Amino acid sequence: MTPKHKQAVKIFERDNFTCQYCGAMFSEEQPPLHVHHRVFTSQGGGNEPENKVSCCGFCHFNHGNLKNKRLFNEKDNSTINKLIKRYA
Repeated sequence: MTPKHKQAVKIFERDNFTCQYCGAMFSEEQPPLHVHHRVFTSQGGGNEPENKVSCCGFCHFNHGNLKNKRLFNEKDNSTINKLIKRYA
């Protein structure tokens, strides 16, 4: 298992094998999940786990329409949320 794969599994476990956009749940045995950057690296987002979430293939494909609104927390003053607010 590569380090990138190990990080993905940790993110899936953290998110309880659930798409963080639509709420669809998947099994640990065969998760058809993707790791999605909340803030794209091209927009200043990093590769740290707090900037990554689990999402299903459909939501990942349609990420441009999601605008990250479900993941934005108005009270969280972190760099990630500042970037989400800027680009939402």
